[in-house]
Amino acid sequence: MTTEVSVLALKSQKAQVEIGLLYAQHRRAELLKQLQRLEDGHRRGQVPAPQVRQVRQELEALSAEIDAQTRALQALTQQLQATPATTVETALSTALRQHATVTAEIAALRQTILATLTSLAEPLRRYQTLVAEKTQLVQEIQHLTGRDQRYAHYIESALLRQTDYTADLAFVLETLKKTRVVA
Repeated sequence: MTTEVSVLALKSQKAQVEIGLLYAQHRRAELLKQLQRLEDGHRRGQVPAPQVRQVRQELEALSAEIDAQTRALQALTQQLQATPATTVETALSTALRQHATVTAEIAALRQTILATLTSLAEPLRRYQTLVAEKTQLVQEIQHLTGRDQRYAHYIESALLRQTDYTADLAFVLETLKKTRVVA
């Protein structure tokens, strides 16, 4: 991965140098126009010589900067060309292998999870049937004795109680709530 990172870093540096070079070339073109106007004005006696010298010095400094940026750009281009093309291919191959491994692991876990969830169907059906039967019995007892046992029945019949609600169970239930069936 280090080589891939260095290739990306080189490409980024090259792009930055190219942008800086374009800006410097544009600025040089503007300075050349300004110098031309100032020299014309100096010949007519309207512009003092120090002002012309200042723009010439600025232009010389900018030209030196452009030369340095051009050399830096050439060096970066050579470095990128020297980087083996197989580096990217190796990185891609590694990423594809890792992707295939993770995909296979996801598929296996999915099958395990589906089997576990499916195995809950029968106990949940039996639980539902027993709760319905208990509800009828509570209603019958209430009718015969006049005692209201709905709250006790509610607590006794609850599938999930506060004491059962662990972080793992909360995670499972939240994940199931968010899960959607896809094609």
